[in-house]
Amino acid sequence: MSAAARLAEFVVKTSLADCPTEAVVQVRRAALDTLGVMLAGATEPVASIVRRVVRAEGAIALATVVGTTLKTSPGWAALANGAAGHAHDFDDTNFALLGHPSVPLLSTALATAEAEMADGRALVLGYIAGFEVDVALGTALNPDHYTRGWHATSSIGTLGCTAAAARIMGLDVVQTKNALAIAASHASGLKENFGSMTKPYHAGHAARNGILAAQLAREGLTASDTALEGRQGYVSAFGASHGLDQALEGLGRRWHLLASGIAVKPYPSCALTHSAIDALRTAWRTSARAADDGARAEVLHAVLRRRRARRRAGGLRLVHGWRDHEPRGARAHGTDRDGRRPRPARGSRAACLEPRDGPAPRRADALDRGAGRSRTPRHAPVRRRAAREVPGLREGRPVRGRGRGCRGADRASRGHSRRPRADLAPRRRTGLMAVLDGIRILELARVAPAELPAMMLADMGAEVLKIETPEPGRALGDEWVRRTIHTFVNRNKRSMTLNMKSPEGQAVFRKLAATADVLVEGFRPGVMKRLGADYETLHQLNPRLVYCSLSGFGQDGPYRDYPAHDMNYLSLAGVLNLIGEPDRKPVIPLNLVADYAGASLHGALGIMLALFARERTGRGQHVDVSYLDTTVSLLAATPNMRFFFSDGLAPRRGEGFLGGSYPYYAIYETRDDKLLTIGCTEPWLWENFCSAIGRPDFKRFARSTDQFVRAANAEEEAARREIEALIKTRDRDEWYEILVKADVCVGKV
Repeated sequence: MSAAARLAEFVVKTSLADCPTEAVVQVRRAALDTLGVMLAGATEPVASIVRRVVRAEGAIALATVVGTTLKTSPGWAALANGAAGHAHDFDDTNFALLGHPSVPLLSTALATAEAEMADGRALVLGYIAGFEVDVALGTALNPDHYTRGWHATSSIGTLGCTAAAARIMGLDVVQTKNALAIAASHASGLKENFGSMTKPYHAGHAARNGILAAQLAREGLTASDTALEGRQGYVSAFGASHGLDQALEGLGRRWHLLASGIAVKPYPSCALTHSAIDALRTAWRTSARAADDGARAEVLHAVLRRRRARRRAGGLRLVHGWRDHEPRGARAHGTDRDGRRPRPARGSRAACLEPRDGPAPRRADALDRGAGRSRTPRHAPVRRRAAREVPGLREGRPVRGRGRGCRGADRASRGHSRRPRADLAPRRRTGLMAVLDGIRILELARVAPAELPAMMLADMGAEVLKIETPEPGRALGDEWVRRTIHTFVNRNKRSMTLNMKSPEGQAVFRKLAATADVLVEGFRPGVMKRLGADYETLHQLNPRLVYCSLSGFGQDGPYRDYPAHDMNYLSLAGVLNLIGEPDRKPVIPLNLVADYAGASLHGALGIMLALFARERTGRGQHVDVSYLDTTVSLLAATPNMRFFFSDGLAPRRGEGFLGGSYPYYAIYETRDDKLLTIGCTEPWLWENFCSAIGRPDFKRFARSTDQFVRAANAEEEAARREIEALIKTRDRDEWYEILVKADVCVGKV
């Protein structure tokens, strides 16, 4: 049996009942520690960079990026979580693996379990399977593997993550064997990248590749049976200090999780530096120096040169004392076990190398001991809750304030401070993911129908940034905020002012568009091109961008440049001529039809469909919404047009059963000069109405099919007048109560 097959047998056939209880306890300990370091690392630059790539790539929202509202595919979520978890080098370690097992494994297990809707037992079993594979391979390969320059967290961890994903996904033995063999080709990670952002990236890289290997194997991708032990296989390429057979011999009987286990770190640095740190602490604590002691400690610059060493190596502890980093076991902040406050050594060459942002945070004793409180070091930076990110602005940094952008050269001076706008305040989170969490929308629109689609998507969780033009005289006080129209179309949006007519403003906008998911614009064709923000230009910068244009007559055609409003579209579409009484002018139905039901709702639907298509193709598209076209589309779906396309019978105003001339679908006046609507288009509802008013003989006037294309006849009009006289014998509210109880479609005007 090949090595991959042996590992696969163990992964697939091991159940939670086979695992020692203490192993489950260890998993819980690792999970608490790992989630803590993931949250701590979520604000680090490496985590932000990875998240920007994850957002730009886009994927089906199945797994959560810890510490954010972003949801994406399990592979991308695991990449983001792994990079964040290893960002501080504070995650646990295993000395047989010579790497960090828990961040890659938990990143894999959390994302896969969420995507597969697996329970906590499956997650724990996946972690245990992955850990045992990790350490078994580490035992076979190390220390030769480590000294060759491989970062085992990734180069070995990829196979452990594959085992975890395969177990949670329910792969069979053959699929798991293939997944492990595929992962052997994915394995990578160089120690030469230690000290750079790529080191924490390794942890996410392992998790993502582990999930990818399992997904490929599930779909049927095969690999060599001897990918691990073959002459040119994984073990030969990565170096083996001990026999692979010997390392795999005790799988399922001797548990590495209990033998070598996990080591939770007391210091945010490589575990191999902890002995030196402890020795320095001991030496410093036991030295009984007088106040004028001339002790001197030199730390060579080369030791502190790299980023992580500079921030966390033991030399800085010696140079700066323990004021900023209280180690585990300290009795009081800034003192040693004897209550003394150590002084920094004098004359150090490294004294100027303290990082600008202060030392890294120390892990709370409670993580390891289950008791006590976490104390913030006196000189440590205060970590505030991260603000929501605005796409692309200042390299993804959050906009300051609510509903405001950052004032810059291209922002108009208003002569007054802009107040926070209540209608743009961030919406409250319920803890549940909104449908469009993680989707970023830019809006360039000045009329309400073009502003409504983005607001509807914002209600579903999308991040909407509204671009407003400089208007020095524009009222922005409390009175404006209270105006219903403003609140209605701009709810849940943020805004910034940008002069799109200036080259600087256009450059800022293109930067925003480069990382946006959706752009909504409501100008006449040609305007966006003059502003340097047309679809062709932005598509080159961001091929995944969904670009929605809402215009009166669309982006092409003979009417494309004509101005118009809702009433004009209704008249051209033929809608207006059908609304009202036969011998009077048409009635204008507010701007509900062409503006909102037509353009706004079709625009929001078009954006959603384009986002769905992007999940399949990876590319955005131009959604061209015409107020006139969408109005015609709505009209074609009405009963008035039922016989137009089949028989050529054109509807006319006042005709058809929805025109108000038939007794079962009409507006009636009551005794108190108020109005009541009756809408009983179904015969059985009309029968209920007739019984309720005491005129069962009127049941013969129920709707019939010929009424789609004709007006009410004389007998039907007479019945309507009789019913109106009857309705005027009672007040509106009295009739309403009677008809509601009779199961009649009735409404108050």
